[in-house]
Amino acid sequence: MYRRIYGLSGTLGSEIDRIGMSHVHGISTFDVPTHCNTQRVDFPTTIKYSEDAYYIWILEKIEQMIKEKRPVLVLCEEIEDTLRIAKKLKIKSISFKVINDKESENEQKVSIEKAGLPGDVTVATSEAGRGTNIRLEQESILNGGLHVILTFYPQSLRVEQQGRGRAGRQGQPGSSEIILYCRNLPRDSSDDRYLENLEKWRIEQTEKVYSDNLMRAVKERYCFQFVELFYSAVHLYRKESLDEKNLNHLVYQLSNRKLIKTPGGVKNLRKKDREIGQLILRLLTTPKIEPIHWRSCLNQVIKRVEEKSKEIWSLEFYEKLGEKKMEMEEVFEISKASWGKYLDPSLDGIVQYMRDVTGASLININTG
Repeated sequence: MYRRIYGLSGTLGSEIDRIGMSHVHGISTFDVPTHCNTQRVDFPTTIKYSEDAYYIWILEKIEQMIKEKRPVLVLCEEIEDTLRIAKKLKIKSISFKVINDKESENEQKVSIEKAGLPGDVTVATSEAGRGTNIRLEQESILNGGLHVILTFYPQSLRVEQQGRGRAGRQGQPGSSEIILYCRNLPRDSSDDRYLENLEKWRIEQTEKVYSDNLMRAVKERYCFQFVELFYSAVHLYRKESLDEKNLNHLVYQLSNRKLIKTPGGVKNLRKKDREIGQLILRLLTTPKIEPIHWRSCLNQVIKRVEEKSKEIWSLEFYEKLGEKKMEMEEVFEISKASWGKYLDPSLDGIVQYMRDVTGASLININTG
């Protein structure tokens, strides 16, 4: 579809993600050295075996950062998680702000940008304000920079990198850690074993996403050939319908055709089609119409035929493709029966449209 694809990402993810980029988009990846050496310290994951111990540890970490006059960003998986931590911070009389996707995108950006004051506490969902640089005050930098606490185990390495990467930007100091509440873990299991299982689960999730994306890409590539067929018909129709010789020939035939009796009309037409149909009938029933009036009318018809064909295409192809388990070729041919009659490059489609919106027979019109 595109001749060139390129992009830049600070968190491309695991090797599986890179393989996915190659297979889905057909592009290679490479690493560019950072402008400044990374000073961020990533602490080992902490696991707590009760909900109380989990929240106590998070609060202690927050209080530690406040004492050190460092800003702290607490990232949560869900909005409900941010509210739980906010409630516990209120009980401890700790000042904080919450960013949890309930604010507008601009409000999130402004709040995140101002989260770098010494001792500032921000509780947010991992998606809130993502990509926004947190500007640290000089005192915050001297005290060790931003500390990020992830209160959940990210579903992918890319999400983890995005969370940790909020700290230590552009060579600044900073730190990060993951604090987990382990439910239903046998007491004889070790933290290392639990983390191994989490990592195994994450790899499985990443592989599933990769597999789904690959299948979707294959389907979209296959679907695109039918998109090309349809728009080839549109382009050919546009070329022939705008040809002066063809238009003048059609204008001449219509100018010499008159209706003695007006048809009863066509029901259930859309407003645009009804208005154009009424215009055509006026021209067909009015004696001595100048060709310029038919030319103006045909300009509207030509434009509307293309619009209508695209509407039919989207309904007959894309919607049926989603609701029925049919081969794409079959769906395409079925939809073509509806829009193909209008996009006839011989301009018969224009005359057919005029018949459809007026109820007039308009026989023996030679568009060739």
